[in-house]
Amino acid sequence: VDFFKKNDNFGLGDDVSFFAQGMLPCMTDPDGKIILETSHNVAMAPDGNGGIYPSLVKSGMLANMKDRGIKYLHVFAIDNSLVKPADPAFVGYCISQ
Repeated sequence: VDFFKKNDNFGLGDDVSFFAQGMLPCMTDPDGKIILETSHNVAMAPDGNGGIYPSLVKSGMLANMKDRGIKYLHVFAIDNSLVKPADPAFVGYCISQ
């Protein structure tokens, strides 16, 4: 967030927002035992790519976008190096369906 502030949101003005990703307890595989970070704290990890959906709701970001008239989102996994963000052909096709 500070990086964006220091760079004046890269010319995007106030149209930049951030929200926190959810966290889940770490567990062993395949036993499903909870992993402790310390003797009194459960180890936590980000909830993964699918966690964006509940995070959008919990943070109020989904309501914020709806209030601003945003109808569509192009959501993709950050580790998908082949995705073309906001690909007009893909987004247009999805909207038409």
